Amino acid sequence: MNKNSPQERPGKPDGVRAQNRQAKMRTISEACLELFLKTGIEAVTIDQIVSEAGMAKGTFYRYFQDKEAAVEFLLKDIAEQVDEALVQCLNEVDNAKSRDALLGAYQSLAQKLAIILYGAPKVGRLYLQESRGPDRGAIRPIAKLSRLILDRSIELTKVAQKHGLQRAVQHEVSARAVVGAVEALILASLDGSLTVPPSKTWSTLISLVVDGLKAER
Repeated sequence: MNKNSPQERPGKPDGVRAQNRQAKMRTISEACLELFLKTGIEAVTIDQIVSEAGMAKGTFYRYFQDKEAAVEFLLKDIAEQVDEALVQCLNEVDNAKSRDALLGAYQSLAQKLAIILYGAPKVGRLYLQESRGPDRGAIRPIAKLSRLILDRSIELTKVAQKHGLQRAVQHEVSARAVVGAVEALILASLDGSLTVPPSKTWSTLISLVVDGLKAER
């Protein structure tokens, strides 16, 4: 078992005890999320979290070992969904035979990511605000997700280049540039500083990426 995962408790997965446990964990994680967004993960203390949640300090430790475990719980759903979307896109790119097919694969990925992130905008903002932070302490789950996204993006670039659908530039540089642009746009969209509709934003970015990295014939 991951040392940062909440300890298992006996009882049926869908029983009253399990439901109460999930409700308590959500209350704690929601308090964490509000505080993390205001001041950053590293600055927030357990005392502040339990005060925000309106509970005793011992209650926090009954459900989470530390702040890192709470961050991991917050990210769990979107991390799994993002990885699934990236893997699906990788399979689509691997089967792509034309620029239009590549464009379609990236458009499908953008739609899936939009649904994931706009479905949990505060968690998305937290990830984006902290993803450039150091890989230590409570930020480790975010750094882990950031590495996963970059690694999958590098795989996507390699596969597109293998099929002659993307220019043979250094794949890590290309992937980092695209991931950085995407994350900056998502954060601007989530915090309201970007007024362009999401669908227009992603279609423009994808077109720029695909055309800018188009394979030379």
